[in-house]
Amino acid sequence: MINVILENVSKIFCRKGGRIMKRKFGIFTVFAVIFSLLIPTSFASAASTTYNSTYDIANGVYGKQVTTSNSPTVTVTITPTSGYSDVNLCATIQRKGLVSFGDVTSEKCVNSGKGGTLKFATTKGDGTYRLYLYNYSGLEVKGKITVKYAW
Repeated sequence: MINVILENVSKIFCRKGGRIMKRKFGIFTVFAVIFSLLIPTSFASAASTTYNSTYDIANGVYGKQVTTSNSPTVTVTITPTSGYSDVNLCATIQRKGLVSFGDVTSEKCVNSGKGGTLKFATTKGDGTYRLYLYNYSGLEVKGKITVKYAW
């Protein structure tokens, strides 16, 4: 049965001058074609996840927990609806350890009245990550946020 399949696979027909010509390929070529069709083209795959939310905070709030298969880069876009020109809204990325979460990036801040985009690169490998968004002024700030994890 395998011989019949290989014979049929090894015959490729093409038109030349109005007649059909039969071309035979070697067994190595047939196996190479079959192998290339069965094996994925890329062993490494990139993944990402994005979520949108709102914030209404006077202190701090944690974002969704995201499990990644590699060290993620995180992009946070903050669009305020209510803020202050002299109050910063800061963020850091945390990774879950054995017992609790801990910071894995330095804090980055934007003006709570203007907003902006913060980009973080982590180097701790796969795991469960989350965003910590905060302002320690005690003043209430509100807005929309988009968080994208890519790994």
